[in-house]
Amino acid sequence: MQLEKNGNVIRKIKIGKTKITIIFEETKLEITPDTYTEFRLYEGRSVSDKEINEIKSRDGITKLLKNALVSVSRGHPTKKAMREKLEAKGASQEQINVILDILTKSGLLDDQQFVKDYLDYATNKGYGQDRIIQGLYQKGVPQYLIKELKFDYNEEIKRASSLLPRLEEKFARYNFASKKRHIYEALIRFGYNPGIALKLLDKIKKGSEKEEKNHLRKDYKIALRKYEEKGPKKVIEYLRSKGYRYNEIMAIMREENDHEMD
Repeated sequence: MQLEKNGNVIRKIKIGKTKITIIFEETKLEITPDTYTEFRLYEGRSVSDKEINEIKSRDGITKLLKNALVSVSRGHPTKKAMREKLEAKGASQEQINVILDILTKSGLLDDQQFVKDYLDYATNKGYGQDRIIQGLYQKGVPQYLIKELKFDYNEEIKRASSLLPRLEEKFARYNFASKKRHIYEALIRFGYNPGIALKLLDKIKKGSEKEEKNHLRKDYKIALRKYEEKGPKKVIEYLRSKGYRYNEIMAIMREENDHEMD
């Protein structure tokens, strides 16, 4: 026992800018200045194995807390996300609990505030209820906080409507039927339920007859390049899948054939 005690006597202390080196007879211990100030350490002092373990544990918390503060400054994570970050760095459950407690009491980790901030972000992005809820789950927000949320139907309609001009412009190159389908799918991706997405389709502006015919003519040429060797039936199937009516397809086919005859 005496030999073990002598082995834990501090022989020298080197003080640096970012770390303090505690040198024992046969080993050394590097700790942060914050950890050093918490323990009464000086040359000649005998440190028990229990104290060394306490110093190491506290120093580990100090280092992990520093990394956690960097993560908080970059994006205000949820408690679950912070726990996962700490676990990935090899922190023990005891260390994690201490760090989460420190960050929570200081107000740096607050899941309720995170929900409010995320709702502001998501609504500004134009997201609907389903995508907002999915995002909160992915961010690690507790289920009970998500279940407390209430979404106003009229606000959902209003927010979805604000997306329409941008979506109509994005899919302007398609004919009316295809444009409606692409906008519907986009609204679903944005997190709006099918009922709201379908309701919004009634607000989509239909192009002029001339514009629709130009779309059909363009798609007909594409169909010919893709399926000319497979015959007219395949061309018609392709155009029908684009939402064109049979009589419209036959009319453009006759028109194009007449041009080829001239």
